[in-house]
Amino acid sequence: MEYENARLECNAADERANILASEVIGLEDKPLRLRSNELKLERQLENSQAEISSFKYVFFRSNYEICPFILQHLRS
Repeated sequence: MEYENARLECNAADERANILASEVIGLEDKPLRLRSNELKLERQLENSQAEISSFKYVFFRSNYEICPFILQHLRS
């Protein structure tokens, strides 16, 4: 009887240890996923900023080239 109780307690402790181990693994994975998402967002931000800069360059360059043309025709 005592042996059976000790075996049941040991099995229960093993089960709790397995549950805790899986929780620890999940918690260890979470920062890695967050960092990965952070790096992806940083790349997206850099790409968006480059795209905005490109649009600004095209917009201001086109206005610089168009404005004198418009002004010249407005004066005539």
